[in-house]
Amino acid sequence: AGRESKRPELAARAEKAAAAAVSCVLEAKREVIDPNMKALKAHLQRLREEEVGTAVGSMASGALRSVTRAKALAIHRCLMAALDDVEQQFVGGMEQFSRSGLPEHFRKQAVTRELCATAVHAHRLEMEAEYALLDIEQVLRERMVRELPDLKTLDLDSGKPPSMEQAPLSFLTAVVMGSAGLGVPAPIADWLGVQVGRYLDPFIDGDVEPQLYEKRSAGLFMTRLERAWKDPAVSTQELEMRAKCGASNKLPVSPAVALTAYVRHCITKMNTCMGFSAHIPGMGRQPLGAGEQERHVKQLGAALVAAIGRDFAAPHRSIASLPITANLVTELAQAHLRACVLYQNELSNALARANMEGEEARRQERMRIWGYSS
Repeated sequence: AGRESKRPELAARAEKAAAAAVSCVLEAKREVIDPNMKALKAHLQRLREEEVGTAVGSMASGALRSVTRAKALAIHRCLMAALDDVEQQFVGGMEQFSRSGLPEHFRKQAVTRELCATAVHAHRLEMEAEYALLDIEQVLRERMVRELPDLKTLDLDSGKPPSMEQAPLSFLTAVVMGSAGLGVPAPIADWLGVQVGRYLDPFIDGDVEPQLYEKRSAGLFMTRLERAWKDPAVSTQELEMRAKCGASNKLPVSPAVALTAYVRHCITKMNTCMGFSAHIPGMGRQPLGAGEQERHVKQLGAALVAAIGRDFAAPHRSIASLPITANLVTELAQAHLRACVLYQNELSNALARANMEGEEARRQERMRIWGYSS
């Protein structure tokens, strides 16, 4: 009971002592941090602009979101490293300024440093909000749309997903680049992707003999889809999916959506299969040279338009008001292939960094085991 009665008194004394320490630390902040904030913010802003400019300049095309996010993450890490360095400098400066003004029991070096580090870190967290990863990614995408020729040519919008009816070129570009879906429910989009693959992959993979091309491709693609949708010999899960879509007998896919999925599959699979060399042990699959890439995308443009002419009726060979031409396919394929190459480079760089960090961690562990580090 005696201890209980002293608690309010002890709490009041602790608050009084803490108030003096907090006041001293805040005064140190006003003397050490505040006068340097204008120059620090200008430096960070300049650093961000330089890093964003370098990132955009290194990308021939970057519509793949994973590539853009990797670049944004690298910029974010650079800014956070700068803040780490500044944070340590501020802690040292505040520690020297505030030690003489702190109450006696707060003047131990470890206690003083902890107080200053807490104050500086709280200030640092506030600054971090101005350089959030998502904000950097948005700035990077806006710069890419303004400056990269591929993105300007293909009319890629950096905002909300484009509409097929209002912006068919932006819609098709976003779908091919993987930054937007087909605009249909996910189960139907998955089903459509499977049907497109089942039809096209044997031709792309070379599993169909040339003399069987016409026989295997006879009929229109929409007729194939309608037949597949009505096929009763499917799994229970697919039958349930059809029922949930409220269209167990009527195909819930328009010709424009089917054509979009068809074009996407041809471009993305042909680029991944034909846009890189055969596997080289220790090096993987290297991108084709510039001349071979150009020849590949031009051949793909002509072949895909010819295939659409065979597989789709004349009224169904466009996406809304956008006709699918060889030049359009060539530009889309070229932008997608460049983005794939860039993504491969980002993965290689990430692997190299991970290997370096792992080697350093192993070195530090050996030093610790041998007693050379704490």
